[in-house]
Amino acid sequence: MKKIVGIVNYNTGNIFKLENTLKKIGLKVKIISNSRDLNLCDKIILPGVGTYNIASKFLKKKKLNIAIKNFIKQKKPLLAICLGFQLLFSKSQEADNLSGINIFSGNVKNLNNILKSTKIPNIGWHKVYFSKNSSKNLKKLSGEKFYFAHSYYCDFKTKLPASYIKIENKKILTSLNTNNIYAYQFHPEMSGNSGIEILKYFGEL
Repeated sequence: MKKIVGIVNYNTGNIFKLENTLKKIGLKVKIISNSRDLNLCDKIILPGVGTYNIASKFLKKKKLNIAIKNFIKQKKPLLAICLGFQLLFSKSQEADNLSGINIFSGNVKNLNNILKSTKIPNIGWHKVYFSKNSSKNLKKLSGEKFYFAHSYYCDFKTKLPASYIKIENKKILTSLNTNNIYAYQFHPEMSGNSGIEILKYFGEL
């Protein structure tokens, strides 16, 4: 029996591209909008659509923030993309009065804080460099280009397996991997073959 991959729907934006890509690589997908449906899934994805404000309010209204934390505690795999990555942190400058899921104790900040000549939002392709302690599946993709579309970055110093891009000589965090969490600032579903490799790796967990 195929494992079910749940995509959490924040009730905003279009998750069709992600859903369609997952189905193309043979995964069974279920759209999740409440904690009851979350319990039917073997692994979940926090997609990169919407704004921190709307997504955070939706998760709390549906008590999905608590359900997601419990899901992680059960050692079930979670993949987070762009906004989904940012929601794993304590808070964001995009919505100062709202908290995130708080898996990682840190702040999400505007790229304007550190970049002076780069147009924000940062949209386009960048080479991503994975740390030496990353898994083999990710290290082999180090130096490949991935697609980004974001105005905020996760300000977080870590020794965990991670990846970075370099803009204006600034090293910007673009992924984290710890235990059952695979979080990416870039969009695997829009990153060609390299992104497909990441989604396949998650699907095989």
